[in-house]
Amino acid sequence: MKKRSVALVVVLAAVLIIVSCKGSISTFVPLSNLIDVGQNEDIVYLASAKLLIPLFSFIDEDQELKDKVRYWFRSAQNIKIDNSGDNTYLTADIKIPIYNYLNYNFDNTYDLL
Repeated sequence: MKKRSVALVVVLAAVLIIVSCKGSISTFVPLSNLIDVGQNEDIVYLASAKLLIPLFSFIDEDQELKDKVRYWFRSAQNIKIDNSGDNTYLTADIKIPIYNYLNYNFDNTYDLL
């Protein structure tokens, strides 16, 4: 009985994590930029992207969450909580670095992606 209860709790926790961590990042990267980065390991492009994270409706504007987005993503701007219909989202404009993995000079320490 105890093993069954533990297994049920683990399955429910996994489902909760999968459902609650559904977000998106969308960007446009021209093929020419990817070719440039592939041919020259010193080139770094910062692609503009839109971050969209669904939140629980009971979360108000949370400064700590906004600070985390600034820490995780380079040049995060326009960080705000949007209430559209029944859904609440944290949105932000971010920069995603596109670089050759052989570029050892590029500091990606603070990039989440």
